[in-house]
Amino acid sequence: MSCFVISNLIVTAGMLTPGLQTTGTLLWQITNQSLNVAINSANANKSTALSTSTLIQSYFLAVSASCSVALGLNSLVPRLKRISPGTRTVLTRLVPFAAVASAGALNVFLMRGEEIRKGIDVYPSLNEDQKQQLAKEGKDIESLGK
Repeated sequence: MSCFVISNLIVTAGMLTPGLQTTGTLLWQITNQSLNVAINSANANKSTALSTSTLIQSYFLAVSASCSVALGLNSLVPRLKRISPGTRTVLTRLVPFAAVASAGALNVFLMRGEEIRKGIDVYPSLNEDQKQQLAKEGKDIESLGK
């Protein structure tokens, strides 16, 4: 998680670059979702396994959602004729946010869905003396359940 802020600053700056064409929009959305999948995968609770196929499926669905929203809104906003140019500019600048928010929510649900459905292992809070006692007895710390 310590890399999350710094790496997202770079991606956010790239997505908010004025005058991005379709290729730039696609590349930054793909970069953002690649980073999100990597961070979600690294920080996932490993007591509920995530298969490689689920990871790949989550990645492609998130990238598809992100790119679809970004490209769709980028083509829709300039065609809005009943709003002022200033409002159109603000809406144009909100397109990356809408794309990232929708894909991010989908990505978390897909990647963490098994944790939500099956639960995660919960372990008791033990002080050092209790941990040492278990180690002397040759016992592992047991999960309290899911």
